[in-house]
Amino acid sequence: KLAKGVLSTLPEPAAPTAEPVEEDDGPIPAVSAHDQDVTFSAPVDRAQLADLLTTLQSRLVKDGCSLIGHLKAILKSPGGGYLFASVTALDEPPQTKGRLPGKATSGRLTINAIVYGIDAPTVERIIEEAVKSWDQAAIG
Repeated sequence: KLAKGVLSTLPEPAAPTAEPVEEDDGPIPAVSAHDQDVTFSAPVDRAQLADLLTTLQSRLVKDGCSLIGHLKAILKSPGGGYLFASVTALDEPPQTKGRLPGKATSGRLTINAIVYGIDAPTVERIIEEAVKSWDQAAIG
């Protein structure tokens, strides 16, 4: 049994801070979130979403990425269903799951990235370029 007043003697939790991480605390990640509507002339499948992440991996490495914390893409269909692809290393193939209903040809694409060795504006540019070329390739 705890004595009265024990909980009141615990220190207050530290307030969250928006200050940048000091260099001595380790590498600073570049974080990016990309979200857009996409439309295709033919249904998209898991392999095509995996191809998008593979393209992102190679472009990130080319521009200096040294480590992937995570790189995730989800395509949600307005009619329900989803496709999901994820990568957590530079040298691994994307893992995929999910499915879209019937012949879904549109959806909302979200890509989240936490990577190291490259700055956030570069990551965002790479994602935008890769999505644009993927979108055009998928449209045919």
